[in-house]
Amino acid sequence: MLSKVAGVILLTMLLGCGVMGAVGNEELPGEAFMNLARQRAVRQNSFGDLRGRVMHLQRNRGGAVYYPVRFLIRFSPQVINARLTINGVETHEFRQNLPGGKKVISNNLPEQQEALLNKLGFRIEDLMLSFLDYPVKAEQAVETIKTVRCRVLDLQSPEGERVRVWIASEYLFPLKARFYAADDKKYAVPLRTLEVAGFDKINNYYVATDIALFSKDFRTRIEFSDCQVVRSDDPRAVREFK
Repeated sequence: MLSKVAGVILLTMLLGCGVMGAVGNEELPGEAFMNLARQRAVRQNSFGDLRGRVMHLQRNRGGAVYYPVRFLIRFSPQVINARLTINGVETHEFRQNLPGGKKVISNNLPEQQEALLNKLGFRIEDLMLSFLDYPVKAEQAVETIKTVRCRVLDLQSPEGERVRVWIASEYLFPLKARFYAADDKKYAVPLRTLEVAGFDKINNYYVATDIALFSKDFRTRIEFSDCQVVRSDDPRAVREFK
C-alpha cells in the first residue's frame, strides 16, 4: 500500500490490474493510452461499499470540520452506478450506461439548497473520474509520483475546462489531476488539485482509500477506513442498485 500523505484527495474508483505493463503502455500514443485508462473500470465487475470520514479546512476560517461519508460504487458490463452520502443525510447519485452512455447525476436536495459536497470543493464527477473522458490535447514528459511512473497528459472538456492528469503507466489509474480555467492555456495556476494518497488491496481489488482535494483557499481529505469489495452480482450490490 502506498504510504499515506497529508493533503491528498479521494477519487474512489476500484483499481483493476495493469494492462501490457508499464513499458508497453508508455509506448502507446496518448489517446490510445487514455482509452485503456477509460476502459479499466468497465472490466472490473465489482461492487465497493466504502465508509469513512471527510475533513475540510477553509483558509482563515477556524479549524477543520469533519463529516461521516459513505461511498457505494458498482461496475457491471452494462452500467456504472455510484451513491455518495455525506453526514448521513445528503445523497448524490451517478449513473452511466455502457459503453459510453450519457451520465445522469442527481441529489436529494431542494432545488435552491447549496450542496455540502460543493462547499467541500468536490463534484460527484470528480469521484467518478469523469475528466478521463476529455480528449487528449498534449502530453508532457513522464514523471514519477511516490515511486510510480506516470504519463502526464493535458485534457480539455467540450466546455473548455483544462485538466493535467498524472496516470500510472502500469496500473492505468490517475494519481493526480490539476484543474485549470478554460483561458489558462499555459496551465499556469491550477484552480484546484486532486491527489490519491493511499491504496489497499481487498479481495484481490485495489481500492483508493485516501484522497485529497485542495486549492489556495481550502483543503479537503476523504479517508475510507471501512471498505468491503465484492463482485457486482453479489446480493448486496443488487440490493443497493436495483
